Parts: sequence; C-alpha cells; structure tokens
Amino acid sequence: MKKKIKYRENVSWIKLFLFSLLIISCNGMSMDADGVAKKLREMIPGEPEAAVSPSPIRGLLQVVIDTKVFYVSEDLKFLIRGELIDLDGKKNITEGTREKLRSGFLQAVNREEMITFKSRKKDSNDEIFVFTDIDCTYCRKFHLEVPKLNLSGISVHYLAFPRKGIDSLSSTKAQSAWCASNPSEALTQAKLGKNIPEMTCQNPIEKQFELGLRIGVMGTPAIYASSGEELGGYLSARELLQKVAN
Repeated sequence: MKKKIKYRENVSWIKLFLFSLLIISCNGMSMDADGVAKKLREMIPGEPEAAVSPSPIRGLLQVVIDTKVFYVSEDLKFLIRGELIDLDGKKNITEGTREKLRSGFLQAVNREEMITFKSRKKDSNDEIFVFTDIDCTYCRKFHLEVPKLNLSGISVHYLAFPRKGIDSLSSTKAQSAWCASNPSEALTQAKLGKNIPEMTCQNPIEKQFELGLRIGVMGTPAIYASSGEELGGYLSARELLQKVAN
C-alpha cells in the first residue's frame, strides 16, 4: 500500500511538472481560463480535467486538478502553490475551494456504504463525516462521544481509513464490522476492544481508504462537516458542537 500512496503523490508532481512545461512552452503569451484548460487537456489526457477560473486577484487564474488547487498568471509566467488569503474578509480562499471539493466527494458517497449513527432529533439534518481506524486510540475515544452527538442532533457517518493500509489487521477488522449483520453494533464492539466475528463480503473499505487519501486525510480520526470543512482530529462532543454551531 505504501507504493500506491507514493505513486499517487508522484502523479500530482507529474501534473505540476507538465503544467510548468506548458507555461514555458507558451513563451509568455496571455491566455484566458478556457485556453489554459484546453492546453492542460492536451498535455495530460486521461487525467481529471482541470477546472480553471478567475481568482479574486486580477490577472491570476485558479486551477483545480482533482483535489489540488494552485494559481497561474494570465500571461503564464508565474505559477503559485500555496494559500490565498483574503485579509479584509479574514478567510482562506484556497481552503474554501478545497472545502467545496471535499463536500462534493463526501456527499457523493453512498449512504448505505457508511456506518451511520443517526441523530436522535427528527428535525435535525446536521451531520459529520469521520474517517476512522478501529485500532486508533483516539478513534475509540471519539466513539464514546457519539451518543452525546446523536442526542444533540448530529448524525455521524463513519468511513473506513485503516492507517496501515488495506492489507493490515485494522483493515480486516473494518471489513468484519462493515460486513456484519449489524454494522453499527459490530463497529462499537470492535472499538471497545472486543473481538468480533471475522466476516467477508463485497465492501467499501478500499474505496473509502482511497477517498481519504484523495482528500488529504493524514491521520485518524479525521472529522469533516457536510460543507467539507475540516473540523479536526479528536474532539469531544462539546468541542465539536461548538465548531458545528459556528
């Protein structure tokens, strides 16, 4: 699995390198967003299409390839990798773009493929998405907070993210939980350190792990709001409710 992760990182660098070649080959000629996007499609066929749009800074275009966000000047002389901050509005524009991307990916996940602990309030639609590893100490600690979150009106959607990879023992445990007749109960028992029957079935473990890598999950738990905002790692129910309220 480490090789697969490294490969994905290399693909991102290749894309950026090819984009740099595009800039050099254009010899400083000015292009609009459509022109830049067309050139990228020609240079990296088969890869996710680049979304190119104006940024808040005149003369600077925002480029999104898959989940990567960077900027290029309209004259194609400069490429910027980093955070674009609106000082007046006190917000991170780049992170705002990433949040929209993450939200789209998370909302596209089949609800039946996640293990969900539903809100106890019928009139509440608040929800969070949590990438989890069954053997992670803070994931287990966070799971103890889930009943409080449910009582407060927040549904918790779990996605599997075995930190040691798909071939790990944690991945096998996750598969057993997801394949159980009662997945939420099996997951709870596993997080309490109890042995659960080993089960196999068609399951979303690898797909969810790949999604986590794609959106930048670095550790567990990784908690996201439905808006795509990264809420943090371990948080108590009280801390999480404060973040969701804001």
